[in-house]
Amino acid sequence: MSRKLWKSAVAGAAAMMLAGGLWGAGVASAADPEHPTANTITSGDFKITKRVVGDGTVVPGGEVTFRTQVTTTGEPGSVLWIADRYPEGFEYVDGSARVNASSILGQKWDDVEPVVDAVENTVTVSDERWEISSEGNAVTFEVTYRAPEDAQPGEVFETGAEVKVLLPEEADISGTWVEVREENAGEAIRSGSSDLGFDGDSGSSVLDNPGEFVGNVILTVITGGVLPSLPADALSSSLPADALTSLPTDALSSSLPADASSSSLPDDASSSSLPDGALTSLPSGS
Repeated sequence: MSRKLWKSAVAGAAAMMLAGGLWGAGVASAADPEHPTANTITSGDFKITKRVVGDGTVVPGGEVTFRTQVTTTGEPGSVLWIADRYPEGFEYVDGSARVNASSILGQKWDDVEPVVDAVENTVTVSDERWEISSEGNAVTFEVTYRAPEDAQPGEVFETGAEVKVLLPEEADISGTWVEVREENAGEAIRSGSSDLGFDGDSGSSVLDNPGEFVGNVILTVITGGVLPSLPADALSSSLPADALTSLPTDALSSSLPADASSSSLPDDASSSSLPDGALTSLPSGS
């Protein structure tokens, strides 16, 4: 077992022990029962769910969002803070933290400024008290991270969260995993475009507007944006030696009819298409 996986396994076991007391055992859900992408713990009417948003996977260097939600089916309560615990090697994406909670305008999302602890691998948000009730008022915290560039497809990382609810006691939830996978074709196109000197959004234009993207490629080549990074013989070496000489000698002329210069025009084309007074009507100075 790798160092990262061993550390995650130990942390997960310890967290499950800490989650004892008033909080019941977790209920996991995922296609892979050993590495679920969501987990839920309960205590009386209160429930905390931690999940990976999406399909539970991330590509090396890609972004993944984790969501922690606190609800109640009976007794109301207040959430004081939520600390998301992210895997070793992942990095918090600035500006990605947000909370959905009850307000005078109803349930709504608000961007929040978290406390990021890169040593403990936590991102924490807090409030005087986010209210939860059985009428549908819940507290949901979402935060996005960037996976390590050197993460290997098939590798799995555990994530968790610590939640402080006014009543009952503090809870710790773990046992939620994200798996690293290979890039799909669309993601490879997007990331590949940046290697050609385009900005991060250029890759999506390959799929959304391929004509415009090709035009931008041609323009970049003409202006020297790509050619300097190509080997000196990149253009010639990609063509077979007889690429030009293999064309028939009459390739251009044979594709036109023999009388293309005259027979395709009516005999009186130079005059019949103009009204009788067209020339004399012009002012003398022209």
